[in-house]
Amino acid sequence: MNFVGELKKVQKYLRISLQEALQKTVSKTFPDVKEYAIELTYPKYSKFGDYATNIALSLAKKLKNNPMVIAEQIVANLDLPKFVKKVQIEKPGFINIFLDSKQILKKELENLTRNIKHGKASLKIIVEHTSVNPNKALHVGHLRNAVLGDTLARLLANYVEQIEIQNYIDDTGLQVADTTAALKLYGEQRDKNVRFDYYCWDIYAKFHSELKQEDKEPQLSRLRREVLEQIEKQQGEHYKVSQGVVHKILDHHLSDLAKLNIEYNLLIHERDIIGFKLWDYAFKLLQKSGKLKYYETGEFAGCWVFESEHMPPKILVRSNGTKVYTAKDIAYHLWKIGALDFDFLYSQWQGKLYENSNLIHTDPTGSEMPDKFGHADKVINVIDYRQSYPQQVVREAVEEVTGKSNLIYHLAYGVVNLSKNTASRLGIDTSDGKNVYAMSGRKGVGIKAWDLYNAVKSAVLQKVKETYKDKADTIDVDAITTAAIRYQLIRYTAARDIVFDIDEATQFVGKTGPYLQYSYVRALNILRKYTNCEEKDKAINDMKNKIAKSNVKIPETELTSDINDLIVLLTKHQEALLDSVLAIEPAVYAEYAFNLASAFNSFYEKVHILSEQDNTRQLFYMTLVFMFLMNMRKIFGNLGIIPVERM
Repeated sequence: MNFVGELKKVQKYLRISLQEALQKTVSKTFPDVKEYAIELTYPKYSKFGDYATNIALSLAKKLKNNPMVIAEQIVANLDLPKFVKKVQIEKPGFINIFLDSKQILKKELENLTRNIKHGKASLKIIVEHTSVNPNKALHVGHLRNAVLGDTLARLLANYVEQIEIQNYIDDTGLQVADTTAALKLYGEQRDKNVRFDYYCWDIYAKFHSELKQEDKEPQLSRLRREVLEQIEKQQGEHYKVSQGVVHKILDHHLSDLAKLNIEYNLLIHERDIIGFKLWDYAFKLLQKSGKLKYYETGEFAGCWVFESEHMPPKILVRSNGTKVYTAKDIAYHLWKIGALDFDFLYSQWQGKLYENSNLIHTDPTGSEMPDKFGHADKVINVIDYRQSYPQQVVREAVEEVTGKSNLIYHLAYGVVNLSKNTASRLGIDTSDGKNVYAMSGRKGVGIKAWDLYNAVKSAVLQKVKETYKDKADTIDVDAITTAAIRYQLIRYTAARDIVFDIDEATQFVGKTGPYLQYSYVRALNILRKYTNCEEKDKAINDMKNKIAKSNVKIPETELTSDINDLIVLLTKHQEALLDSVLAIEPAVYAEYAFNLASAFNSFYEKVHILSEQDNTRQLFYMTLVFMFLMNMRKIFGNLGIIPVERM
């Protein structure tokens, strides 16, 4: 499956059209040049155009000619699309392209009044994200995974017919065994006012601390082995207790994540991958591939090892017969793409804290749901970059079995650290003077997800009270809190380690979620006044009808840079969306959202919209306001942010 090709088919406007025009011109002008790539970038300053390409510079070595001369030849032969106003050449050979904002606005107005919808690729993509060990409370690092995955799934849904969101529940691993052992050792919680997942957070850290003590290590290690053995065999009192732990903690996880607008289609339990013997199916397929080798002697004696020329050998089955985590993951991924002649049994999730009739989980006592889940054309896994090697093993193994490439993509993300200010506010000792604090579940250091939510909410509430005083109770603080957290966790490139700072995330001005909401409210207030209608939906419908019935005239005079910049950014929405999807990088879209909001605010501050005396020109201005409003509503849906009506 050509994933990129399929997605490009559904959106061909602006940049893609320009790339095709440049491609045609270069091929015609320099027929002997066979290999080259035309890249269009966004100049930092509008005086250098709306797009720029360095194709002349990249061709200079091949053609052995001055890049300025090459650029002039390209421009002379370029058949410009109608929406291009002019092309300029800048030293040492850049080609800068300026869009005709009036022409592209006309096209956008056609789309707005005709309600044109773009087609979707006939694909099914599974996005697996979160996949947190259900042995203690979530922390902010887990939240970055969940927010990245949820946002990516939302973005993909614009172009792909079927998106399936899965959450892998590792309920048979060492972490669950340790929490189960800790419960056995320290007893059930006595203070019922403390959340169960918080209690498990504390005893898990205590258990690991005591494992390091010489006098306690033998006893604790023995208990740990006993618990883990029962969990792996899925029998005994320890196993029964572990499943209760998993269910109660998972209920907390799902409840907390739902408050950030994060939902799933399917929970896959590792116990069922083991219980349904998924590895047996995968094992046979791997043997047939010739890449799984059994060693009689040497360092791998008694082990089944996956071998590939692209990476070091990986033990999948130990000499004692137990399967490593990666082996189970390979089986899981072969099921994801429909390569196994097998399916699970399923039932509806039942929780005390979280209820959603649409959430399904694997269940050995459940029912069949033929072909409802799995059978994906592509799988995207949102997993910490420290898991890159195991992910590579899984990808290689699946490709060896299926003979197909690019089936699995690993969206590797960096860790979340805490700023000194945030760490201190949340009770972490910062007396050592460091500026950044790393988190560790074993040491019990970190922000629990719900503590983070409450701390951010407290900061938002304080700002709301300071700004709006007696009207503070009309502001949706929860929606602003969710926007602050979600945007802060996706605004940076996924692979980058980030430092979470509460004060930074909750600013109403700057690159934040609340700033996007504030910009939207500003536009909504203008619309309410213009339509003389306080009710939001009616104001929007009235304005849409007015635009459809009126002949919105674009001024014949030269448009100011503030108006030009806003129009160009409005028309680049689909492009930014496609860029983000093709790069599998939500930060690209988050950056666009901020740039659009900034352009609107600049337009708002420079143009006197409501006081404009010329009705024709005022309708033109209000059309831009309305287009911004509609684009922001789409942006909020794609970012999982709730638009607020007062701010």
